[in-house]
Amino acid sequence: MPQGAFRLTEDHEVCRNVAFKGLSESSFTDLAKYSHFRNVQDERKKEKLLEDDAIFLPNFLDDVIHDQPQGCWSVQKDTSGRMAIMRNFSWAGYTAYHCVNSADFGGVYVGDGLRNDDLPFMM
Repeated sequence: MPQGAFRLTEDHEVCRNVAFKGLSESSFTDLAKYSHFRNVQDERKKEKLLEDDAIFLPNFLDDVIHDQPQGCWSVQKDTSGRMAIMRNFSWAGYTAYHCVNSADFGGVYVGDGLRNDDLPFMM
């Protein structure tokens, strides 16, 4: 998901950010602007979530850019140049998208559920 699409409430619940208008044209293909929509795995981010001011953190979820091995994600523009399409090579079959300057984004996994453990040797 694009960073900023979700926010923390005062009760530390995750909800859609109605103020999110999408990533800009200069950043919508930058993998550093995307996060995982899952329980936080990063220990530093877990600790920050326990603090009272966690609701003000704009980037409180795990970043896809830190996934291992490096290069397990690809991002490219579609033919219109207005949509970023991300694919994960560790979990072949996972695809996500985000339309520039809009709150339109999503992802789907259609695969066999087996991680590609040979990826570091393929790169």
